Amino acid sequence: MMESDSILELRDIHKTYDSVTALNSISFHLKKGDIMGLVGDNGAGKSTLLKILNGYISPDSGKIGLDGVILQMRSPSEARDAGISMTYQHPAIVPNGYVWENFFLGREQAQALGPIRKLDKAGMIAETKKKLHRYDVTSIDPNAHVHDLDGGEKQILAITRSIESNPKLLLLDEPMTEIAVTAKDNVTRFVRKLNEETGTSIIIVSHDLEILKNLVDKLLILANGAVVYDGNPDDLEVTDIVEYML
Repeated sequence: MMESDSILELRDIHKTYDSVTALNSISFHLKKGDIMGLVGDNGAGKSTLLKILNGYISPDSGKIGLDGVILQMRSPSEARDAGISMTYQHPAIVPNGYVWENFFLGREQAQALGPIRKLDKAGMIAETKKKLHRYDVTSIDPNAHVHDLDGGEKQILAITRSIESNPKLLLLDEPMTEIAVTAKDNVTRFVRKLNEETGTSIIIVSHDLEILKNLVDKLLILANGAVVYDGNPDDLEVTDIVEYML
């Protein structure tokens, strides 16, 4: 099914809700290690496509291949098991917790002291710092409270946590919404560094077209549930992207 250099390939994905066609014959492929921008106006089908890739809903028909394997995901946990991780627009973090606590949320590390097991706080703090520094993130203190971070730093924390499972595909849903310009620049640099360091393929949804155009290797534009552009972002100006969207 898949081209030899592809990590992800979709063929003829359809999804309808009653009489409304949300996705109509969606087909594309993503090369290993590439970043793809997914754009479209409200109602274009972006959210439905992400939900299908994340296993939240199933397509009515069509095939999804990931790294040479045909997937039939029925839940986000099955998507994670297949190698797909997702970070949402509003990341699932505990604002009253510390950075290191959020980084290890649900996978806390402990050390044995005889018959007793104790949380390895020092180890988790050191590991959180190490992972953040790997992606040149030095502004986030592992001992800081999450509620003291800005919007971009919270997104970086959530994405760094998502990449810890070594996914084959990382889905980023609007990571730059409702954050300051400087924070957007920090998230952009972080995503680029993460991609370079890990080689993880990424699909990113964003309305920040200028930022997206300069970040991604490939651009997929949806309109009315169909693909209207699938190609190199360098071939388009932002005005061209908007015209395709409309």
